[in-house]
Formats: sequence, C-alpha cells, structure tokens
Amino acid sequence: MLVASSTSTLAATTSYLADLNAAAWAAAESVEDFNSYSALDGALVPRWLFTNGPEFAGAAGTMAMASSQSDRHADLVADLGCGTTDVIPAPKSGCGRYVSGTRNFSAPFTVSDPSTARMLMRVRRTQPLLATGMRVRDMSGQMLQFNLPGQTIEGVLGDGWTHVSVPLRAPASYWGGMNNGVLQGGVTGVSLTVGQQSLVGPRGTVQFDDIRVVRSNAVEVGLTGQEPVLSNGVIAKTTDRMATGASFYRISDASMKLASEAGFNVIRLDLFWEQVQRNGRFDFSIYETVLTRLAKYGMKALFILDYGHPDFGGGSPQTEASRAAYVEFARQAARFAMGRNVVAFEVWNEPDNTTFWRDGDPRTYAALLGPTVAAIKSIDPNRKVLNGGPSWVNLPYVLDLARTGQLAGIDGFAIHPYRKGAPETFAGDLASLRYVLKSQGVTAPVWSTEWGYTSGGLNTSTFGDGHDTRARTWQAKMVLRTMLTQMSMNLPMMMTFELLDRGSDPANPEYNYGMLTSTLAPKPAYVAAKQLFTLTGSKNYKGVVTGLPANVHAMKWDGDGKVTYAVWMDSSQSTTRLSIPSGAQVQAWDGSIPETVIGASNTRQLNLTMDSGPIYVTF
Repeated sequence: MLVASSTSTLAATTSYLADLNAAAWAAAESVEDFNSYSALDGALVPRWLFTNGPEFAGAAGTMAMASSQSDRHADLVADLGCGTTDVIPAPKSGCGRYVSGTRNFSAPFTVSDPSTARMLMRVRRTQPLLATGMRVRDMSGQMLQFNLPGQTIEGVLGDGWTHVSVPLRAPASYWGGMNNGVLQGGVTGVSLTVGQQSLVGPRGTVQFDDIRVVRSNAVEVGLTGQEPVLSNGVIAKTTDRMATGASFYRISDASMKLASEAGFNVIRLDLFWEQVQRNGRFDFSIYETVLTRLAKYGMKALFILDYGHPDFGGGSPQTEASRAAYVEFARQAARFAMGRNVVAFEVWNEPDNTTFWRDGDPRTYAALLGPTVAAIKSIDPNRKVLNGGPSWVNLPYVLDLARTGQLAGIDGFAIHPYRKGAPETFAGDLASLRYVLKSQGVTAPVWSTEWGYTSGGLNTSTFGDGHDTRARTWQAKMVLRTMLTQMSMNLPMMMTFELLDRGSDPANPEYNYGMLTSTLAPKPAYVAAKQLFTLTGSKNYKGVVTGLPANVHAMKWDGDGKVTYAVWMDSSQSTTRLSIPSGAQVQAWDGSIPETVIGASNTRQLNLTMDSGPIYVTF
C-alpha cells in the first residue's frame, strides 16, 4: 500500500516521479529534430543527402520531410525489390541492397568517453520487412555502422514509433580513419540506412525523428502507479493460454500439481500415431488416462499429431498412401478429443526442420496439412487446428508455405520463435511474420507453441555446466522475460518449453530446457514462473506501460485493491535507476527483496540492470 503523510506529499511524490522520464530525454543533446526544414535533400544547408547505395546498383527511393506539420520527421523511402508489389525472397542482385540519408555537421558533437555514450532516436517502419541502420562518422574519418532493432514491444502495440538506444561502443562493423571500432573524438556525420532482410516487400517507408546524443549509460525512470498503458488487444486472464510441454509418460500427479501451482493450464504433448494405431486398429486409452489426470488439475492438452508410422513407410508422410493413412489418424484423433479437455491440434512439429520432416519442403508438408485440417473439421467443426510450428521464425519457409493456399483452414498459425539473444526481439519478428502471412491472405492469429531457453551448452567459463547455479539463474531470467514478452504481445497461446529436464547430462542443451529437473526438483526457472503467477495470477492484466526509455519495459496488473508492475531491461549496454514511492513494495524475480536506498521527495531508489532480471513493484 502507498504510504504518504498527506495528500500534498503524495502529489509532490507523484509529480517528481512523473517528471523523471521526460527529464532524462531532455538531458540528451539534440543532433537532429527535423523541425527546421521545409525539405531535406536539396534544401538550404544544412541538409540531408539521399543516396541509393551505389555500390549495389538498383535500389530506388527518396528522403523527404513528412507532410504532417504537427509531427515533423524524415521519411526515408526504399524500393529494394525491383518494384515488386508482393513479398519475395531478397533479390541477390539487380535490385540494390539499401538506401540512406546523410548529414555532415560543421561542428562535431564531442564525446569524451565513447564507452558510455549512446545515440537516441525514434524510428517507425511502415513496412516491417525493411531493415534499419545507422552510420556514424568520427573525427578521424572512421565510419562506425550499427544495426537498429526492429519494432519493440511498445512500438508493435502502440503507434509504431520505437525508441532506439544505440551504444556507440558496440558497432556491428567499421572502416576507414582510425579503423579500430572506437569512436574518435566525436560525431562529425550521421547516416540513416534502410536495407534488405531475407524477404523484401513493396516500396516502403521508414520514419526517423528526434536524433540525440547522450554521454551516459545511466537512465532515470520513475513509477507512480498511475502510468498509462497500451491496452489495445489486451487479454486480461491467462486461462487456456499458459502452456508448457511434457512427454505423456512424464505426466504424473506430482508433475501436474507443480505445473498448476506455477500457473500453467495447458500441456503441449505428442499424440504419437504409432502409439494409437496398431494392427489397423486405433486405441487412445493411454491418452484418456493423460486427459483425466490433466482435468484433475484444471488443465487441457494441446496435442501434436506426430510422427510417422512404420506400417506406412515411417518418417514424414509424403506419398499418397501415407498421407491418406495420416489423415485417417487425425480423423480418429478428432473423434477421441470431442467433449474432452483438448484445446487444439498441431499438425506435425517443425516441418521446416529436416530432423522432423524429410526434406524440410513446405510444399510436401502443405500437401498433408490441408487435407488433415479438413478431416478434423469434418468430425468436429469447432476444434481448433494449427499448422506444425516452424522453428526460429523462418520467414522464407512461412512465405512458401502460405503461398500453397493450405493455411486457409487453420485457426491459428503456430510458431516456435527460438533465439539465442533477447526474447523481446520477438516483437519485431512478430510484426514481420504477421505481415508475410497477411500478404498471402492468411489472417489467423499467431500462437507461440514452443519456445524456451536451456541452461546447458552455455559459455562454461561464465556459467559452468547446465546444472551450475549460474547457468540455471540465467535461464530463469530469460524464461521469465520470454513469458512476459509473449503476454505483452497478447498471444492466444503462450509456451514455456519445457516442464521437466529430459535427462541428467549437464552438457547436453536438449536435456536442460526444463523448469524442473528430471526428478521434479524446482530449478530457478520454475521459481520465477511461480513468482509471476503468485503476484499476478489473481489480477487482471492491463497492458504495457508507455513512455519509458528505450530498453526498459514495464507491464501492469490490477486487482485485490493493488496495482503490480513487472519492470525489466533488455540490454546490458545501460543501467536504470528506478525511483518509486517510499511505500511501494519491491520483489525480485525469485521473491527476494532487492536493496533500495532513500531518494528525493519521499521516494526510494534501486539500480536495475539486465542481469537483475525482472522485478515487481506493487502499489
């Protein structure tokens, strides 16, 4: 509960905290706000010069001021697909690679310590397949090149504008001048670039605004409990959406009790074709036992219809006879699931992965998918059916699959958005994925049906092996950020892979994805998931907080007369000093109480870094 000695004290505290975010932005030195021009390329000096990337001939575009006088910014327009009106694989030659706009400064923006300096800006892409970047020229003539992130959580959910923070100490590449990757003296010029990714689409625009340089990697953030949130599309509860994975033989009373207590209410598991069809007869009794046990804990199954059957050639069904046999298996599974606690069927698993589908060919998989969806719907028209989720947001595969027309009947598009880095980058991938699907007429919502982080296979000098406390603690924070990211995207299904470790070898990554050990001992990842559920499970999710600095995220829940925020950072390149009212309660991701110090105006402060993991603030 917020404690204040008087209404005036509370008002003063709230005003002080609300001013912190704006003050932090204003403290940066403006490099370009685009407010002083009626035009850009060709305007009176100082001006921005447009180029179409002449070393890769073929790109076309322009750079101009936006037409809106109330929101003045630069529009960098790019055509990187030879005038295509569709989504296509990036041309290898002939259509250019990038366009850019450059401004050179008569007086440099000095930077005495490049290890802490950052460039800030706002960026908005009207076509999600466009890649964005920045080049900085220093006083030695060296060019430092940086890749800008795609859309952030806040950009996807809001008006599309993304707040970007670019640490000048971490260029993706560099050349010329001192040629050592370290900014020399200051910034003498800036180039904004728009380029290709694996797919290109029609001519599109990237908008840039409010370019600033800040000479510190410290960020000030204040939370009052009254921050506005991005509420569009918010789903208040996680009922039938919070999923984890477990093999059918690991589904016991003990494991399901633990899963339920951490807030998981859907179990994704294989429904093995070979297991239920023998000697030409179907028997689902083993899965009847599984569903009964899940129901005991208020849970449902998300069944994966897999894999091959030895009676029909084994492996992926790619002949007419084996496809017909698989479709009959799916039809029988639909009959079995009617009236039972089954949330959906997923047709196969990762068919873009040659481990699971013989050639990873979307066309041969599509030949199975369409008839299977139709067969299930013929038995149970209301049964939700998904494609087999591709791995790693494989956009070229998704495009080829969508072009077959066999996604027309699905109720959700399954994806397995694994990545090695920050889970929050899924926001940009999700925008691109939806764009590619929509370009082919597919409007089904995106479901995340497999995604996790393993404690195995990490850098041993930093984390030890997969059983080391350091590795498991890192895994816990990444798993929690994955859960928060999926929830922030308002997905109808959110997966945390997986419930139990598959083995005891600490060096094998595949054996260490679990939130529990193979003997059901809670790992830190389980503690993190349970803490999230304990603090927010009875509350209503309200949305993502807007207006925070780049790389800082917050989500809000309310209920039981209290408001709870989850707050975290997604970059190690800066730190945040978080100020809150002195009466607010703070808990770390694992339930411990982080250290705070007395701040100004009846507040308390704590330092937040990416390594801190998410924290919770309750008012």
